[in-house]
Amino acid sequence: MSINWIHIATVRVRGHPVPQNRPRVYRHGGVMSSSPTVKTWRDVVALEMMAAKATRYPPLTLPLTGPVRVDLRFMFARPKRDKRKETSLHDRRPDRDNLDKVILDCLEKCRWVESDAQVVGSIYKWWLPAGDTEEGVQIDVYRLAEPGEVSLASR
Repeated sequence: MSINWIHIATVRVRGHPVPQNRPRVYRHGGVMSSSPTVKTWRDVVALEMMAAKATRYPPLTLPLTGPVRVDLRFMFARPKRDKRKETSLHDRRPDRDNLDKVILDCLEKCRWVESDAQVVGSIYKWWLPAGDTEEGVQIDVYRLAEPGEVSLASR
């Protein structure tokens, strides 16, 4: 079965991707939900999402309903000791699921989707080539094609 997706937008966010870890509950009743760096990263992502929504032509009808595909490509600067020139998969911390929480929460907060439960998609983590320091995330958003609607991005 082939599923046809219509590309809605590509949003690029520059900066070091920060994971959103699970809240920590301490024995004496204290709770730590997230660090200031997570809040800053979340604000940067939300700002870029809102800017992309405001500048898109033709304008989007948001929030998107039904299944929404979101492809995330996280890019990390390679450690200085690693001199490889090619891009390769990032197989270290931070965990993929903690990275995508921030993005999915921003999609919901910025009213791109009604709920992050409707999001399906792929998530990739990459090391950048040696010397490249342009860290960040690329967010590609797709909606499900209507019956009979032609799609350029079929999968």
